[in-house]
Amino acid sequence: GDGMEYQELENAQLRERARAALGRYFLQAVSVSFIARFFLTAGHVEDAGNAKEYGTLTIDIGSWSWNVYQTSAPEPWLIQINGLMPENLVRTAVTALVGAASAGLLILLLSIFVFDLFEVGRNRFYMESREAGRPAGMGKLVWPFRCGNYFNLVRILFLRRIKTYLWTFLLVIPGIYKASEYAMVPYILAENPEVSSGTAFRISRQLMDGRKWKLVCLTVSVYAIYIPLVFLLAFSVPVGAAALFLGSLFINAYMDAAQAEFYASVRGRALGIRLNGFSFSDGL
Repeated sequence: GDGMEYQELENAQLRERARAALGRYFLQAVSVSFIARFFLTAGHVEDAGNAKEYGTLTIDIGSWSWNVYQTSAPEPWLIQINGLMPENLVRTAVTALVGAASAGLLILLLSIFVFDLFEVGRNRFYMESREAGRPAGMGKLVWPFRCGNYFNLVRILFLRRIKTYLWTFLLVIPGIYKASEYAMVPYILAENPEVSSGTAFRISRQLMDGRKWKLVCLTVSVYAIYIPLVFLLAFSVPVGAAALFLGSLFINAYMDAAQAEFYASVRGRALGIRLNGFSFSDGL
């Protein structure tokens, strides 16, 4: 009743359709995928790296520079804290830990209430664009904030995060399995933002039943484009790095378009829910 076609396709056909779709709205697709990934990865804190010398580890915390260096016996290790008196060591350490914990909490809250929703907005862009045959507009990235079901989306995405983390905490393989099982939740939310959490997870399990390996193969086949780009690094680091960056812009958009085609091909298997479809709407 939503006007969308129901036809399950092979991965080669999904990739072909994805390339055709990108040809119609390449620049917006690349921009949407880049912005969405920027926010979705913003919560990942990377190690800044250590300035190492022989037998020395330097740790920078604000204006303090802590040098831990190895010496000869009988004192194999000493700690030199530049500009810091020993009696202030505990206080400074506690302050650093509190600061790190506060920053981590802030990033987590931003991820839950802001960043995660860009995945739904990105999916809305790709699904509307493929239906209309023209770009739906970069404003679709903020569609989750304007659709009238913001807190429902936050709640369900948070539950997906918790479920995946708990399974991964138990064992890595079950965590990956559950992540694949819930892979369609952001697409279901992009179509039916008012859906209950139980229904969203149930429908995702239905759609992914017997299709998990297919989605893995689709993902690997797209990301395999990185392989020749990596080899360029062996010949020239600047050229290889530039090729990887520019290539990633296309590959990420290609991946998002291919996954949108995957969802479009399996969504007809959903039972017990009336899917709203992705009618083109300039207003949101």
